[in-house]
Amino acid sequence: MNNGITITPEGVLFVLGAIITIGSAITVISRWLAPIKRLKTDVASKVNQTDFDELKKTVVELKGFQKTDHQELHKIEIGIEKTCKCVLAITDHELTGNSVDKLRAAKDEMQDYLITK
Repeated sequence: MNNGITITPEGVLFVLGAIITIGSAITVISRWLAPIKRLKTDVASKVNQTDFDELKKTVVELKGFQKTDHQELHKIEIGIEKTCKCVLAITDHELTGNSVDKLRAAKDEMQDYLITK
């Protein structure tokens, strides 16, 4: 019994062909993946941690502006409400000739608002 390995020209050609095929496949796959690796490197170089820190800082600043704007809009709403009450009291007084008490109350309310504003 001959259990040893025999080297034949066909066996050598088979092994060399397999090595060439595997090497070519690796080359093709690496060429496919090269743009992805390059894109990842480009993105990582363009966007770094300081950019994220600046973005977070900007978001916090904008939230502060939003809160301030909300407060200012609320003040404007109150002013409009007071003005509408005064106009309603004046209109009521013009129509009926009465309602002097409502007119005085509206005047006092508007005066208080303008002083505390």
